[in-house]
Amino acid sequence: MSRALLLAVFVCLSTTAAAEEKPTPFDQGKVSISGGIQLQTDVNDNFIVISVGAGYFIVKGPALELSTSAWLAHDPFVATITPGARYIFWQVPFLHPYIGSFFRYWYVDGFDDQQSVGGRLGVVSVQRPISINAGLVVERIVSACDDCTDVYPEFSLSFSF
Repeated sequence: MSRALLLAVFVCLSTTAAAEEKPTPFDQGKVSISGGIQLQTDVNDNFIVISVGAGYFIVKGPALELSTSAWLAHDPFVATITPGARYIFWQVPFLHPYIGSFFRYWYVDGFDDQQSVGGRLGVVSVQRPISINAGLVVERIVSACDDCTDVYPEFSLSFSF
């Protein structure tokens, strides 16, 4: 009888484990593509920021990311390139928390280039094949600035394949 019970428990656990392993957009080898257009306003004028990015999940959960942005109709012209890493807690249902870090290189036409580092945290809601990301970013300029820390929200849509 104990063998039959042991076999029944093993079958139940195997079935449960298989059911929990549903494919997610955060699985190893998945790629996410994101982009955005923002209308920004500063003291002197309005301008548009266009950004694109991609991420690659090296294993289920952690992703290596790379994004770039350009500030159009802005004087001076500004562009960034941002490598980073993010971990998405895929185990949490519905709203998946994430945490990440990045390095950003700032090109500002006519000025010295700048570098910044930052961290982000937030949540991802998956509506296949689209993921909606909402979070908070803390970024600090590390070159030529004593007190240049900024905190701002981030929102994005990504497509996974």
